[in-house]
Amino acid sequence: MMICEYCGESFKDSEKKIVEHVNIAQKTKRHRFCSLRCKDKWCLQVQNKKS
Repeated sequence: MMICEYCGESFKDSEKKIVEHVNIAQKTKRHRFCSLRCKDKWCLQVQNKKS
C-alpha cells in the first residue's frame, strides 16, 4: 500500500499508475503520487515555500 504525498490517498501500485518525482537535491529523492495532478500541485507548493 502506498500513500500519495500530496493528498494522502492510499493506493496499491497495481491499482493506478504511480507517478514518481525524482529530485536528487532533496533529502528524500523519490516522491510518489496517485496522479499527475497531485504531483504538479505538490511541485507548485514546494516552489511557493522556497520563495
